[in-house]
Amino acid sequence: MTIADIIKDILVTKLYVESSPDEIALDDHFHRDLGVDSLGFVELRYQVEEKFGISVSDDDFNPENFMSIGTLVAYIEKAQTAAVPAVK
Repeated sequence: MTIADIIKDILVTKLYVESSPDEIALDDHFHRDLGVDSLGFVELRYQVEEKFGISVSDDDFNPENFMSIGTLVAYIEKAQTAAVPAVK
């Protein structure tokens, strides 16, 4: 499963978005297009931290990173890369 597939699964199974994963596009706006509300964003943050083993700081928990699947995938990839220690 790709990062995007996992996020789609979270949206459908945990946040109860009324779309199938196949209907959700990478650029669908979480709030405007998918109806994610403020509590949904908190749950999405928690699920992302659990599923991907990252910690989302308060500074990073913002609309720039949590606007769509595309923006969230980019954030997760960046966070995972930053968390990997350099090999000497």
